[in-house]
Amino acid sequence: AAAGTAGGGEAGIACERFLSAVVVDGGAWVWAKGDGGRLGLGDESSAFVPRHNPNLSELRVLALGGTHSAALTASGEVFTW
Repeated sequence: AAAGTAGGGEAGIACERFLSAVVVDGGAWVWAKGDGGRLGLGDESSAFVPRHNPNLSELRVLALGGTHSAALTASGEVFTW
């Protein structure tokens, strides 16, 4: 599932079987079991309440998958993990 936002106070929600995220004003808040680094935080820590991901900002689209996720920023950068 994917969440998109164009900034200006907009929000989006993305959910997958093992991962959820909210995009608010271009920033990502994620929560789930952290196995395999699925939260994109640089480690395998889990978060069972929304946790801000400092590695992602100015998001336009965030797509979550069971074994992968991807993000597109307003400047056109693409991140996958």
